[in-house]
Amino acid sequence: MKRVYANWKLNLPLPEAVEYAKALFNATQEEARYTEIVVFVSHSQIFPVSAVLQNTFLQVGAQDCSQFDKGAYTGEVSARMCSAAGAAFVLLGHSERRRFFGEKEDLLRLKMERALEAGLQPVLCVGETLEERKAGLVETIIQNQLSILPQNSIGARSWIVAYEPVWAIGTGMNASEEQIEAVHHFIKDRIAQVSGNTPIVLYGGSVSPENRTAILALDSVDGVLVGGASLQLETFLPIVQEAARLGKH
Repeated sequence: MKRVYANWKLNLPLPEAVEYAKALFNATQEEARYTEIVVFVSHSQIFPVSAVLQNTFLQVGAQDCSQFDKGAYTGEVSARMCSAAGAAFVLLGHSERRRFFGEKEDLLRLKMERALEAGLQPVLCVGETLEERKAGLVETIIQNQLSILPQNSIGARSWIVAYEPVWAIGTGMNASEEQIEAVHHFIKDRIAQVSGNTPIVLYGGSVSPENRTAILALDSVDGVLVGGASLQLETFLPIVQEAARLGKH
């Protein structure tokens, strides 16, 4: 099964988010038999979007969570709060969190712990900058970012990792098929070596209706994490449909 995850980022006012969630549900009832669809929404949208999607095949995720569980931390939203509001997943380590908010592995390790304690499925985002790629540091960077994953499997949990080369996010640029395959195989091999866990590895970075077929067809790609193209049904639906088509075989 190929997975399609949507990261709405800081977009879609609440009324639009709710209406879009309803429209997405209505448009993907057949496709959902063959693919897993998750929408990652802002904290203020988790409860209302989860409410309209309750008892449906569409799942909801948070775009981030706090490293704190509770206490005097004004403005923070804990993993338990996200879970209680209806989230089943949480994004951790997105490049925009790393870039704009200075998040490093020590902080992300704490967020990972809080997410697991709250029963959320973490989706760890990893990826290199263009400068790091040119310097031949891709595997070094990815390995360091993967280091926050616990080195033992928890029950039947499979780690989910989203490879998003920083230079391809929101730029219209895209990693080549060879580059994607190389990094995805590295991630899978590395996690298997240290934990015995078989990970799910998604690709993100300017995924669009135009490149969806080439990316989703790659054997090492278990799905996609879609940013800008997930904000409108007419651009997101073709990606879901392609994932479902591949999932039938």
